[in-house]
Amino acid sequence: MTEPREAGRAELSALRLFAIVAALFATLVAAIAPLLALQRGLDALHPSELWLLGALALIVVTGAAAPWLGARMLRRMSACAAGAWLLLQVGFLWVSAEQSALTPWMLTASGAAVVSALVAGGLAGAWGLQAATTILVIAHRALLGDLTFPGWVNDTQALVAGIVVAAIGAMTLDASRRLDAAGADRAAAAAVASAERGRLAARTRAAAVVHDDVLATLSLAGSALPVPRDLLAAQARRALRSVRELASATPSPPGPISREILEALTSRDPGAHVAVAGEDVFPVPGDVREALVGAVTQAIDNSIRHAGPGARRSLVVERRADGVSIVLSDDGVGFDPAAVPAARLGVRVSIEQRARDAGGSAVVLSRPGHGTRVFIEWSPPEAGGRIEVRDDPRILRVSVAVIAAVFVVTQGSLALLAMPSARLWWVPPAVYLAVFVATEVLRFSPSPVPSARRLVAVTAITVAALAGGVAASPFTFADMWFVTAAAFVFVAIALRGCIRSALLGGGLLLVVTAAGGLLAGAPPGMFFMVGTRAAVVISIAAGLTAVVGRLQRRTARLHERTVRDVERAAWDAAGRDELIARAVEVVDQAGPVLERVAAGDEIGDDVRRAALAVEGRLRDDLRAGCLARPALAQAAARARARGVDVLLLDDSAGRDDVDLDEISAWMAAAVDGARERVVGRLLPAGRRTAASVTADGTSTDFGG
Repeated sequence: MTEPREAGRAELSALRLFAIVAALFATLVAAIAPLLALQRGLDALHPSELWLLGALALIVVTGAAAPWLGARMLRRMSACAAGAWLLLQVGFLWVSAEQSALTPWMLTASGAAVVSALVAGGLAGAWGLQAATTILVIAHRALLGDLTFPGWVNDTQALVAGIVVAAIGAMTLDASRRLDAAGADRAAAAAVASAERGRLAARTRAAAVVHDDVLATLSLAGSALPVPRDLLAAQARRALRSVRELASATPSPPGPISREILEALTSRDPGAHVAVAGEDVFPVPGDVREALVGAVTQAIDNSIRHAGPGARRSLVVERRADGVSIVLSDDGVGFDPAAVPAARLGVRVSIEQRARDAGGSAVVLSRPGHGTRVFIEWSPPEAGGRIEVRDDPRILRVSVAVIAAVFVVTQGSLALLAMPSARLWWVPPAVYLAVFVATEVLRFSPSPVPSARRLVAVTAITVAALAGGVAASPFTFADMWFVTAAAFVFVAIALRGCIRSALLGGGLLLVVTAAGGLLAGAPPGMFFMVGTRAAVVISIAAGLTAVVGRLQRRTARLHERTVRDVERAAWDAAGRDELIARAVEVVDQAGPVLERVAAGDEIGDDVRRAALAVEGRLRDDLRAGCLARPALAQAAARARARGVDVLLLDDSAGRDDVDLDEISAWMAAAVDGARERVVGRLLPAGRRTAASVTADGTSTDFGG
């Protein structure tokens, strides 16, 4: 036999809650039993009731230990307590003949045992125990000759209360299980998605390092420009250090962003104007901060290099509750962004893609003669999203159907049995009919939460029916059967989430009942007997609804926090692995050349050719995208070895309507035939052709 599965966080909280509720029920029964014994004129509890107190004590012990118990132990202890209650009831069948002429009230107060059975075995266990208890109580009454109207009132109302509480618990436990499942599914999906975003951000970070440090060094080393060897060697050492630092990069802790951005600007342009608005409302995640600071730094470097010697720069950082906004402006010479060659990666990779992969955005606006403005924004995502679940409609339908059937049959029978003792014979069925109409008005609400007008109508019908019944019936426990029946209307209102309306209606119910008792001259003890069960069932329904709702909201927040933690861990792990892999790849390709340049020796033609070849391969990695296929990569390497300038660009934005194998083979043939310069490009969607090649000044379209 396999062990039952361990519960999740929400289900365990619900199980503990209902174990505590069962203990409260048991404590209430143990407190009321002596009072009712005195009401019956007895000096002490019957010996059978003392045995039942032992079963209730097991339920109380389970509830008291519930906060520290796991789901399996909770179920086992609850099963033992519910089983002890049921065995004692069975055992009393053999001693019934020795008891007094009345069935002990405690024997019919099965609510605590029913809730324990719910914890142990779910809805089937709870309803099974309630059915068994009802049958055994009827058997007790038959053996004792106690089949009376008051006994039937007590037993049927206990039956309805038991199945209602069990249904509430079953729907709560089911919702809790599905909340746990939704949280686990969300965490798994979030881990996959976050890992992919982490890898993407790591690739972008590595690409920025390659662009900012490695490609610049290789380009200078491969050119014929008279760069001082010591300066070029120092730049090569910086490039090597930057790449190797990628392999040992660790996730940066969250923190403010403005200080690092300001340092990046003032260290490069001490005279720049700086403005910071708002407070650091929330810490920016470390990887996001690095990406945004890197994008701003690249924008500053671009401005210093290209805006002109007299350009003035300003930086505005606005920190808001919904994110951060960064604007870098200069009044320099400006440029036409559309005219920037596709091969230039400073804006596209180091600024725009860097910000985009971090979950933000970057826009560069400029016109010749009107300066340049760079807008960078980032907002924290709703990590993992909200986790919500709805009630299982199958459980809801079954519960409503069973409760409605039992309520209609049992309360209808009470109405018929109450007719002979009523002052007006038609009042009991009229009250029953009015309560039934009130429940139907509530049941056919078009929305889960009824409107205020509908709630007022249901309350008015119920209270009016109650008042009529109280006025036309003797004030006895049995003849006031409809007080508890009316209370179940307000139980239904509470379960719809209208807790205040339920408590207000319950208060009106008790006020009307108390007024009727005072006018009838009934003793206080009788009012206690009549009103206690009604007050208890309404209070329990309202309290459970409030506590369960709060418990599930709290658990949902804990699941969402778990999702955020899982996302962060997946991001960090995937990003770190990607950085290490990318750093190793770059070091393998560019390391030998950079080390030769870093040594400061004379740069010969072989070093220049090697530098240009490595630069081309690395540039392909950054911009070739879908064109990075073995046949085309090999053709590009052969062409670069001949001194041909090769540029491969993927501007297709992931279009999937092209045959990449055919295009790369066609493009490889063009690269092999080039003598000086060749540009192969995948074109955006909407163009009449999918690719083009410009070789030595002659352009050819794919398929043309």
